[in-house]
Amino acid sequence: MRVAYVEPFVRAARDVFKLMMDLEATRGELWACDELMPSKEASVAIGVTGDLLGSILYSFPKEMTLKMVEIMSGMAIEELDSFVASALGEVANIISGNAVTHLSNNNYNCNIVPPQMCWAKMCLFPWPASGPWWFRWRPGSASLISLSLYQSGKTLTPPQAN
Repeated sequence: MRVAYVEPFVRAARDVFKLMMDLEATRGELWACDELMPSKEASVAIGVTGDLLGSILYSFPKEMTLKMVEIMSGMAIEELDSFVASALGEVANIISGNAVTHLSNNNYNCNIVPPQMCWAKMCLFPWPASGPWWFRWRPGSASLISLSLYQSGKTLTPPQAN
């Protein structure tokens, strides 16, 4: 996977956390893994189609998820429910939509598919996970965003850490 695929998601996530929730977020370490698996209690997967194919997995700790939705809604939230799922899915949609807009600026024509939610650390998503790269995203907690994107007909290459 090329840095050109990763960086738009880093930038989009940073911008959305700042604009929607007034949270400063920084990218942590970048590493490769064998599969696209949720690692926190609340996860959203979004598929990418077009010039790039693959999946994005946003995985958040329960407390951070509840706090994000509380900031967005102005209401105290105590459990992971359908309201939280809707809000978290929308955050993932906004980040992913902004990222594919950034990708289009680099001549990649991509679209996103509707989000799939998961409330457990162990669940399967129906999208391919060919050579995913994960990076830690730290908007106050150990959240993870993982990417599995590839260009049809191209060889996968590891991104260069910045």
